[in-house]
Amino acid sequence: MSSRATISGLAIAVLFMGILLSLLVTHERRPFYLVRERYGKWAQSFDEVERRFRKGISLTQPLVQLYNQGRWTVLGEMPYPVVLPGRDGYLFYASEEAKDGPSMTDWRGQALPDQAEITRWSEALIARDHRLAELGIPYLVAMAPNKQTAMPQWLPRWVQHQEGRHRADVLLPTVADRLRTPPLDLRPLLRAESDAGRETFFRTDSHWNLEGAALAAEAITRRMAALDRRVPVLDTRGWERVSSSYQGDILKLGHLRVDRSETVLQPVPPRTLPGRTPDGRPILAGGVDRVFYLPVELWQAQDEGIKTLVLTNPEGIDGTLLVFHDSFGTGVMPFLGQIYRTTIACWSPWSQKVVEQTRPAMVLQLTVERYLHYIRRSGEKPETHP
Repeated sequence: MSSRATISGLAIAVLFMGILLSLLVTHERRPFYLVRERYGKWAQSFDEVERRFRKGISLTQPLVQLYNQGRWTVLGEMPYPVVLPGRDGYLFYASEEAKDGPSMTDWRGQALPDQAEITRWSEALIARDHRLAELGIPYLVAMAPNKQTAMPQWLPRWVQHQEGRHRADVLLPTVADRLRTPPLDLRPLLRAESDAGRETFFRTDSHWNLEGAALAAEAITRRMAALDRRVPVLDTRGWERVSSSYQGDILKLGHLRVDRSETVLQPVPPRTLPGRTPDGRPILAGGVDRVFYLPVELWQAQDEGIKTLVLTNPEGIDGTLLVFHDSFGTGVMPFLGQIYRTTIACWSPWSQKVVEQTRPAMVLQLTVERYLHYIRRSGEKPETHP
């Protein structure tokens, strides 16, 4: 038997086993990661077979495409166990194997920090706040929700009831009364808006869409205004909404030949905002294509290897806003970049050196729930978010 025939036979066998295992668990489609938990060593053996199969066909792209397409078409799941298909076209990160850290594991209460991590995390934030207090700089920590935390109704029904205690439920209370300003937890806001029927996250992406980012920016500016009375509070309710086509990062993981682009509404200010990048590019384009989810290419590596973007707004209030953020910052920066004359966005959890160099009017630290554990003590080498 030729090697090609052997590989083709393995492909059919693996696909058949996947269908059988899925039917054994439930009539509702479930990803293989849950099957692994339920069937233990037998399912682990299946994983090993699939791993060897993938390795064997790695040089035969048509077979890889056929296998991936079969998993998607027959089982309704992405060809990677880190992706969990939800209801009505929503996709979620599934497990701790996801490239962005704990996701469904955190949802199910299986990623709680131990006491050492709690101490390390809280002491880092407290030390940071104390140093900024010495410099006379306000410090605000804001946390964006994981997608499933904000929109649990779009998870598969068999997952919805599995919600446990989240990592953030343990960490945030440890600093609530020990920082000058308590952390801003954006989870209740985004979940309430989702419950009211407002789509705040992309269906095929792990990030909030511009509606979600606008809501977050409104809440952040309300808290910032309490720290600096000059800060205007954003209100996007009366802004125009324009539609745009978008294909998310989770869908792209599967490399499937399937058009799952989604049409999303984006809030646009009544006028083009004056914010520009250092090389003179406006952060908003004109006309119907006024899409301002900032492309990651705008962030350039600077000192300590930190990817940095500087936004300038001559009409902003005097001073500099320094923002440490992860990928969720790309959605809110076009809003937050309009407040101060200068906004420095650093794609990193922290850099005391940047703080000392810039002496900003305010420091905002924005992190998504699944990145909450990416933190370190002041003075250590900066971490880089994926």
